Amino acid sequence: MFFFLTSRLNQFGASTRGNVAMMFGLMLAPLVAAVGFGVDLSNGAYIRAQLTEAADAAVLAAARARLNDIGLTVAEATAIARKSFDSNMASVAPVPLADFTLNFDVASDTYTVNVSTGVPTYFIKIVGAKAMPISVVTQATVSPPRALEVVMALDNTGSMEGAKLSTLKTASGNLARDLLTDAENVKVGLVPFANYVNVGLSRRGATWLNAPADETTTEYQCRNTYPDRTETNCRTETDTCTRTRDGVTTSYPCERRTCDVNRGEPVERCEWRTTTRQWRGCVGSRDSVRDETDGDYDVSQVPGLLDIRCGEEILPLTDNLAAIEGKISAMSADGYTYIPAGLAWGRRVLSSFAPFDEGLTYADARAQRSMKALILMTDGENTKSANYPLHNSNARASADAKTEALCKKIKDDGIVIYTIAFEVSDASTKNMLEKCASTTENYFDADDPSKLIAAFDGVARSLKDIALSQ
Repeated sequence: MFFFLTSRLNQFGASTRGNVAMMFGLMLAPLVAAVGFGVDLSNGAYIRAQLTEAADAAVLAAARARLNDIGLTVAEATAIARKSFDSNMASVAPVPLADFTLNFDVASDTYTVNVSTGVPTYFIKIVGAKAMPISVVTQATVSPPRALEVVMALDNTGSMEGAKLSTLKTASGNLARDLLTDAENVKVGLVPFANYVNVGLSRRGATWLNAPADETTTEYQCRNTYPDRTETNCRTETDTCTRTRDGVTTSYPCERRTCDVNRGEPVERCEWRTTTRQWRGCVGSRDSVRDETDGDYDVSQVPGLLDIRCGEEILPLTDNLAAIEGKISAMSADGYTYIPAGLAWGRRVLSSFAPFDEGLTYADARAQRSMKALILMTDGENTKSANYPLHNSNARASADAKTEALCKKIKDDGIVIYTIAFEVSDASTKNMLEKCASTTENYFDADDPSKLIAAFDGVARSLKDIALSQ
């Protein structure tokens, strides 16, 4: 094509007929200038489009990074944005940047990237414009999704006793207040778990639950008593005591009272004694296949367990902040760790059908651009595994495999998973939790109390949509 045009132009230039040569000479300069200007303008438009696309990606990267770490400085956020920008511009011819800045307005949750450059010209420079100035401004705003349903599955095992549980109450309470204060279409649920969960005494008789009646037995029992028992030479001795709770052993100074004891002769005492085995709201697992599913409760009910103790009752999805704060405040530490219990019941609380039906259907959630999220927090590895229907075995590999299977199925439902490891020292457990999270950014390794609070704050900020606004 260019050869053809050149050939024709040469023919026009060589023509001696009439005024053709003179007219061609007069037309050639503006014709070349017009074509050249068009080339420069087209190149400028291409560069602008590439700059805009790269700037959009950069501002989104910075906004997401700051959502996960509120302590991120402007310089650190700018570095993240610039890295994303450079990566997206790598396939474009080198463009010298005159300016690249990032600003964020905390009050409005708005993030802005400004990019300016001068694109070298090839033809326009003959009129003195050696570079074509181009500026791009792009913004991202953070706003909540149309509806948000969040369940916190929180480790309430014995190893959480004391300051650790107190910190967890503060962190989870902060998240609930952050999400629910002055918010619409937001619900939060709570699943305190150890090796079992508590579905509540009020649900006895539900079609999905098989909670047997309490059992009372009366037996005539005899035992030896020592009415003449005496103690002498009693003293207090200082010692080092140890205590193991949920696989965690701690040592502490203690005092023991020691006496020389003379029990005397035994005297048999017999009496009628009544013993009651109660259901306290604790539930175990269905068979090894159905404990990974959320359905078929008419075929296989959830087993209620007699004479088992468990923690605070599950709180279904609600927008009642006072109810959530009260339930968090009532949490207590006891029992062993079986992470699948927290995952399975967190999933059930988020569903739209029994055992808990307060959530949107998965189809409606997708159609309405709503979010379902499960926050799993634990302070250690699985110390118990399923021995259906009980969770009283010690096969950690089995419990870990069940954890991984549930994580996958929950994510397949479209639920976003956040995981938080609190002072976890076991590397394989931390790796399992990181894989369980929906993204690597959704995993938090909190190795001290302040980082646990920061992790919950990061999750709260992340439970918002980031959208380009300019």
